[in-house]
This record gives sequence, structure tokens and C-alpha cells, in this order.
Amino acid sequence: MKQIKVIIIAVALTDEGATEYVVGEGTIDHSLDAMQRMVGGLIEFCPTDDTFDIVVNEEFMFNNSVRNELAEQVWKLVDKYGCIDAGHQLRGDVMLIGSTDGQGNSTDVPDDLFDKVQALCTVSS
Repeated sequence: MKQIKVIIIAVALTDEGATEYVVGEGTIDHSLDAMQRMVGGLIEFCPTDDTFDIVVNEEFMFNNSVRNELAEQVWKLVDKYGCIDAGHQLRGDVMLIGSTDGQGNSTDVPDDLFDKVQALCTVSS
């Protein structure tokens, strides 16, 4: 099975109630099952400018997932429809993947994106 390079932005609350982020990159099988495992449920793609795709758990608003403000900052980079400004939130673990190719297959996340996400971590700390 084809593998694709992804970035995960995981979020959790500490015992003290603070938000904690873990950002990692790796490869997964290019399959629906693998994507669902990465976000903890059914997947939904957030609208972007096609630089890269953002994949979330489609039920995140209903399952008490923690708000993922770091992922929202990343979404602002490619939010051509103004979803963040309209009040949309991201919750739970979020996966970043490359945009789809001409056949509708997801591609590797852009090589420079991990560094951009890491820079946002530094700014938001």
C-alpha cells in the first residue's frame, strides 16, 4: 500500500487544565482506516487553498474534544473561505496531508510545513 507523509497536531489538557500540544511527522498507509485512526474517528476535510489538506474528526464538536488552537493557526495560513474569522473551531487531534493529485489521491505533506508549524508553536508559547 502507498504511504503518505503526514503531520499530526495532537492536543490534550494537563492535570492543571492547561492545553498541551504535541506535533509530529511520519508516514501512514494511504487509506481511510489509517486516516480515521490518526484523528480518532470519522474524517472530514477542512476547506483550504489546496496548499495542503487539514483532516479532522468529523464529530469533534459533539465528543467534547479539546480545542486545538495551534491547528487553527495553521488553518489560517490556507483558509481561503474565512472559516476561522466566521467562528469555526478545530478540536481534537488534527492531521495535515498534501493536497490531492489529479486522480483524487492524497499526497505527501509539503516538506516545509513542519518547520512552519514548529514556528507557530514557538509564537504561541
